[in-house]
Amino acid sequence: MSTPELKQGTMIADRYRLKEYKGSGSFGEVWKAEDAELGLDVAIKLYISLDQNGQSEFKDEYKVAYGLSHENLLTAQYYGVWEHRPYLIMKYCENGNASALAGNADEATIWRFLHDVSAGLRYLHGLEPPVVHQDIKPENILRDDQGRFLITDFGISRKMRNTMRKQSQRVRSSGAIPYMGPERFAANPVTVNASDIWSLGVSAYELAMGDLPFMGQGGNAQSRRRAAEHRYKQVFQRPERCHSCVSG
Repeated sequence: MSTPELKQGTMIADRYRLKEYKGSGSFGEVWKAEDAELGLDVAIKLYISLDQNGQSEFKDEYKVAYGLSHENLLTAQYYGVWEHRPYLIMKYCENGNASALAGNADEATIWRFLHDVSAGLRYLHGLEPPVVHQDIKPENILRDDQGRFLITDFGISRKMRNTMRKQSQRVRSSGAIPYMGPERFAANPVTVNASDIWSLGVSAYELAMGDLPFMGQGGNAQSRRRAAEHRYKQVFQRPERCHSCVSG
């Protein structure tokens, strides 16, 4: 697990005391925190520092995501800004994320994982315009007290990701390479619904096998293979090019 930027015990917005670091992603870090006003444990995700325009853009996107509701989505309960950093408050799931199940999940659990995440994605993809998660992986799938799998960290558009990327030198790309489909490695990358389905398939494989397919290279392995096959066809299916190579 990476080292957090914030420290345990830090009070956010005079209300949320950071208790336990849970992990970080491309755009921020997640903590278990105590809501001092309610006396409850919550999950808080603090994003990178943004300027006023970036904060306004993030707020607009939160207002869109606020209306989303599905039993397999973990939606944010509150939005705020602390020291130029937008943050979201969510229900804390004691069972943690699905990464702990990698290599230890039985058939019933894997089926439930596929069913629940697929249901959440079907809802997101069925919206107008569709919401493409872009970062489906076990770390972004939590498990509640009823054993349901919940998609988290959704609703950030490509435009918002670009804004965050520009305003932070440490943010280079969105998504984790092992879970990214071939279309994300193209000369002109595209983000489509199928990107999330690819990522779900890789995640299910990891839960079942305890390892990543394609040697952890994700869709890049297929993308490179297709490029090599294309070059092969260009050379060896056109004799004049083959002769030119040999004579050269």
